[in-house]
Amino acid sequence: MGARPREEAATREFLSSLMVVAPDGDVAWRAGAMIRDQARHGVTIDLVDAIIAATCIAHGFLLATFNLRHYPMPEIRFASPVGPEGE
Repeated sequence: MGARPREEAATREFLSSLMVVAPDGDVAWRAGAMIRDQARHGVTIDLVDAIIAATCIAHGFLLATFNLRHYPMPEIRFASPVGPEGE
């Protein structure tokens, strides 16, 4: 969404290189537990963010995002951000 026409080929190439991991029952259970546990602390977690977080935890993945505030769960391990010039 929002890719410029000149970025379309590179975007398609990037997306085709990604591994897709379908959420299963364990991920769904973890996501629900995260939403419930965070709600007890007054924090609302979006279902999509909870599924992403639960998938990362269940499979030992690092989460690459600039939206760290969407993932307050202490179990999440984040990939180191890299700036546009590799900073």
